[in-house]
Amino acid sequence: MPLAQDNRVARLLHNASWLFTGNALASLCGFAQAVVLARVLGAGGYGLLAFIMAFVNLFNDIVDIRLWESVTKFVGDYHARGDHGRARATVKLAYLIDAATGVLAFALVAALSPIARRFVPEADAPRYVVLYAVTLLVATVNDTSMALLRVFDRFRWLSAERAASALVRLLALWAAATSTGNLGWVLAAYVAVEIARGLTLLALGLRAARIALAGPGPDHLGLIRERFDEFRRFTLNNAGTTLLAIVTRRLDIIILTALHTPREVGLYRMAKNFDVLIHRLSDPVYQAIYPELVRMGALAPGEIRAFIARSMRIVLLVVVPAGLLLMLAAQPILDHLVGPEFSAAALPLRIVIAGALIHSAFLWARPLALASSRPQLSTIAHAAGAVALVAASALLVPRLGAVGSATALLITTAVVGGVTAGGLARARGRAGAREAAAQPEAPSPESVGWRPSPAGEDSE
Repeated sequence: MPLAQDNRVARLLHNASWLFTGNALASLCGFAQAVVLARVLGAGGYGLLAFIMAFVNLFNDIVDIRLWESVTKFVGDYHARGDHGRARATVKLAYLIDAATGVLAFALVAALSPIARRFVPEADAPRYVVLYAVTLLVATVNDTSMALLRVFDRFRWLSAERAASALVRLLALWAAATSTGNLGWVLAAYVAVEIARGLTLLALGLRAARIALAGPGPDHLGLIRERFDEFRRFTLNNAGTTLLAIVTRRLDIIILTALHTPREVGLYRMAKNFDVLIHRLSDPVYQAIYPELVRMGALAPGEIRAFIARSMRIVLLVVVPAGLLLMLAAQPILDHLVGPEFSAAALPLRIVIAGALIHSAFLWARPLALASSRPQLSTIAHAAGAVALVAASALLVPRLGAVGSATALLITTAVVGGVTAGGLARARGRAGAREAAAQPEAPSPESVGWRPSPAGEDSE
């Protein structure tokens, strides 16, 4: 394997190791947080908390346009080419858009908060929804700040921030829950921690950009006008994916809440906490591989395929044994750590973990679709996933409750990953055929690899 390929894999693993360290500490704190809240609030109270968070995040997803993916693509591309002025202009545009979407998301949730009473009998549900919605004012900006840290290889900063914020959140929620036993104070603690975290990430993101984009030249927004149409199409495709992801990521809790008791929702939410543990193992590679693929798309597209294959072998060697261990130990973990009240979450937990392993196997697909300027493939995949989740939930959830929701989630994960990977394989085949037709006597080396396509190419 070429030395450059070895260096790229080594850099990916180095960056991912920092994220893994932060995620591991955050996962421990997050699991402890779930145990504390479940014990203090009980299955019903914990289910109500899960509903409030899902309700708020649902409307946030409606407004969210996944701008961090556009930031990674365009800022990373400009930075790789040494065009610091346009990179800085793109950063300015991203923060302006993020601030506007955060305000819009909060206003939307505040206006629609009375709907919460239709799902749960709790009289204070609308007030709780508005309180937790304050986190939306910083959530969208957080994504851009973290994207900048990844683009500029500040993974050590990301790791430290993630671990520190998780520890602070755990301590704040433990204090609020054990001292008051009141859901309102727990939500207030959530809000305070998230605001502090947002300000910290903003400062880190701007500092990383100032250091990395120190090249001379203007950086006004007019500089990126020539690529604005491409930026808009790329972002709108990602926004479409986000709207569809509302179904694949958020609607499961809403459907289960509408059809079953808060206790059943609490069981399913506890199972999904273990899904988060597997995602924390694999997501560092997801977050590190995307900016690396953007760089390779600009400088070495023919080497992407081998880079992905080698990277994913390493990921699966770590994730699969961990997932199998959690599946085998599900019952004793729930009985001894969470409590007998959550014992029935064992089967949903095993099903959810199986879905998380499928997600890990297709970890490379969406970053590659974005890095190769084919965001429409991910949009199509999430559309298929949304249909799969609704259909599977309609068939399974009324009779099986949390087990049905877990099974529907597994099916959805397989559909999204499979459709994205299949679309990329077809796009690669078409690209190779075009290049072979253009140069039949001497096929380009890139025809055996991946190359970025112009915006809108290979739309389906």
